[in-house]
Amino acid sequence: MKRREQREVIFRLVFCIPFYSKEEMEEQTAFFLARMKAQDEDYLPEAAKNLRPVKRTMDAAADTSAAETAAADTSAADKSAADTAVVFGELDEEYVLREVNGILENLPAIDSGIESKSKGWELDRFGRAELAILRVAAYEIMYDDEIPPSVAVNEAVEMTKKYCDEKARAFVNGVLSGMVKELTNAENESDAETK
Repeated sequence: MKRREQREVIFRLVFCIPFYSKEEMEEQTAFFLARMKAQDEDYLPEAAKNLRPVKRTMDAAADTSAAETAAADTSAADKSAADTAVVFGELDEEYVLREVNGILENLPAIDSGIESKSKGWELDRFGRAELAILRVAAYEIMYDDEIPPSVAVNEAVEMTKKYCDEKARAFVNGVLSGMVKELTNAENESDAETK
């Protein structure tokens, strides 16, 4: 499984955080991962069942009927779900668990970092998909040394293109870029002090 696919699994689990207590979230994560490993078609946690990619058309004057568009949307969503159901091995499970548990353990600091860069927006005003994407990327920026911050931002923007509306892309990019800038400034100050 590629890192992008692993990140999408993490995103789907993080999306569920507002719907479950910590204990229930641990149970849902274990259940979800066991079903992914078994290649179960219906592996999503209940809270993420309706989470589907957003269908966008470039030409609003397209001559397809509403029924054809609905059928295409359903087909795209089914294809996306099928794409996520790739071979899921032990290393994938370890990585996903480490990341999800890291997000859960550091959630107050992650949320504080997001809120501080969201210019007056409180977390309860965020869309659930946007918040989950921000939490995954913020964790990668703040705590995961394996992933360069620029990659975390880029991957978050790509996921936003898939799961959110057009306006969310700039918002997510702005919040995460602010976090990266703050982190870079703090690292530069620390380096200057040690010299």
